[in-house]
Amino acid sequence: IADGTFGVTRRPADGGRGLDGVVERAEGYFNPAAQFLEGGQTASQRGSGRPGGERGDRA
Repeated sequence: IADGTFGVTRRPADGGRGLDGVVERAEGYFNPAAQFLEGGQTASQRGSGRPGGERGDRA
């Protein structure tokens, strides 16, 4: 991160936000990108990523 190789964010190794930069996640929080990156799966392999295969589409 210090080199700016991950997006445009740069932070020196000793200059992070620590706990001040942490936000508590609400109950039911879902981030499909995190599951995709951590699991190393393709979108077609993982389906929706939600328990039970829900897509969460709005009507």
